[in-house]
Amino acid sequence: MPSSAQELGCVQGASAGSVVDIEAAIRQLGGDAQDYADVCQVFITEALAWEAQLPLLAAQDREGFVAMLHELTNALPIVGAGGLARSLRQMEFELRDHSAQAAEPVLHVALRGLRAVSEALRAQTAARSR
Repeated sequence: MPSSAQELGCVQGASAGSVVDIEAAIRQLGGDAQDYADVCQVFITEALAWEAQLPLLAAQDREGFVAMLHELTNALPIVGAGGLARSLRQMEFELRDHSAQAAEPVLHVALRGLRAVSEALRAQTAARSR
C-alpha cells in the first residue's frame, strides 16, 4: 500500500513534491485564478465532510463508500489532484467489481491523499492571499 502522496502518483506540476498542479487546474477553469480559489474553498469544506463520512461508510455501507469515493475522484482533478484521482479511481473500480474485498486499505489511501490535498490547497490559498 502506498505511504505518501508521491507514491500515490499525485506529484504533478512545476514543483517536485507538489500534490496539486495549480497551473493545470487554473487552465482547466479557463485561466481564472479567482475561480480556482473559489473552487478550492468549496473543496476544502467538502473534504471535511468526506473525512468524516468515508470511515463510517467503509465500515457499514460498501455501496455508499464506493459512491462517495466516486464523488471524490470526480472532484480531485478540478483542484489539480489528477494523480490521486486516477489512483483512487482504479481502487474504486476494484471495489465495484469485487476484485478488492476490503474497503479498509482504500479508505487509508483516500484519507491520506485527501488530507494531503486539503493541506496543499490551504497552504496555496494562504500564499495567494498575501
